[in-house]
Amino acid sequence: MQQTYLVTRNTDPVELSVPTILTSYSNPLLNTNTPTIEGTATAGNTVEVFDDGEFVTSIEVDEDGNWSITPDLGDDPLEDGTYSVTFKQKDANGNESASTVPLEFEIDTTAPEVPVISNSNLTALPALATLTGTADANSIIELFSGETSLGTTTAEDNGNWSFTVSQALTSGDHEFTATATDLAGNTSLASNSITIAVDTDSPDAPTISNTADSTVSALPTIQGLAEAGSVVEVFADESSLGTVTATEDGSWSLTVSIV
Repeated sequence: MQQTYLVTRNTDPVELSVPTILTSYSNPLLNTNTPTIEGTATAGNTVEVFDDGEFVTSIEVDEDGNWSITPDLGDDPLEDGTYSVTFKQKDANGNESASTVPLEFEIDTTAPEVPVISNSNLTALPALATLTGTADANSIIELFSGETSLGTTTAEDNGNWSFTVSQALTSGDHEFTATATDLAGNTSLASNSITIAVDTDSPDAPTISNTADSTVSALPTIQGLAEAGSVVEVFADESSLGTVTATEDGSWSLTVSIV
């Protein structure tokens, strides 16, 4: 006798769990065109990727239940811009899960404009230098003396910034440059350099060339030698009679009033 078998198939849809996204961004502003996004789902299923609701691609879930996606830098990198990425899980029978909560981020790989140091080259400065300049608004400005970082400051909304070197500068020439880093972490090229010649050494004591028996009038002229460019202050006992600047050859003279 021929036997007949009745085969039934359950066609009710299977409710799949929403895939888990393990990747999160403390700063959703990224400076890479190939961010990696990782997560978990049911082993053997596929995870479908959507951007702003549009299907992008699908990826296999490995035997451990892990999945990841990284855009290819050579063939298909992400362009700079904003993204809202969601994921669905799909099994071999075509059953799909609901979408994940969107993973939102922005890609910015463009370096900020090179900052400008506004100070001119200086030949004299106190031991603590204040540098000023302009840069992209809200960028982080890092100051350097040669290759040594001196610290950072933040450009204001109008792009202006200032930075006071915290450590005393030694005598000699100091070359300063600056870089700007935006909120995504892109860093500019180095700025123009300025040189500051710091002189912290006291000048040699000036000399007075008038002789002790020089004729003294009501308006005597005191003269002598000092370091070129230095300011010479003349005293009668402890009272200051005035100041004068030594010339390039170091000579100076001051006519004073004696009452």
